[in-house]
Amino acid sequence: MLPVPRAKRFLILTSVAAGLLLAEACTSYRAIRPGAAPRRSTPVRVFFASPRELRAVSVAGDTVMLRNVLELTGVIEKASGDTLDVRLLTMNRRPTPAADARVRVVPAPGDRFETRQSDALMTLTVTAVVLALVAGLALGIAFSGFDGN
Repeated sequence: MLPVPRAKRFLILTSVAAGLLLAEACTSYRAIRPGAAPRRSTPVRVFFASPRELRAVSVAGDTVMLRNVLELTGVIEKASGDTLDVRLLTMNRRPTPAADARVRVVPAPGDRFETRQSDALMTLTVTAVVLALVAGLALGIAFSGFDGN
């Protein structure tokens, strides 16, 4: 039989861990819907149909040409029509020397743009699992002192 203070501490730590899991599991990358304007500060992934050459402008104003870009990740700084200004984080799944630079991306046929969006089904599933876990722990604590009499 677990002492109650230890069991309570375990329940609290488990609830915090489950909450962190819940917060991370409730979003995923999804294609930007046609006609939908993505919001500023939204994480974005761009997959180019063919290698692109992009101009990156650093915070200091320096310009760097990025060649053979097939994929980039970043954060949307501005969306105007179908054009995105993205603060660059990675390029071709690797860190880039132009990290934190601004890149203007104009879509071409075959390019795919994805933003991080909430996922209602995943949220519901993870919430149900977390609630079941917490309820099971609470019942375990409640009946831990039960001796059958």
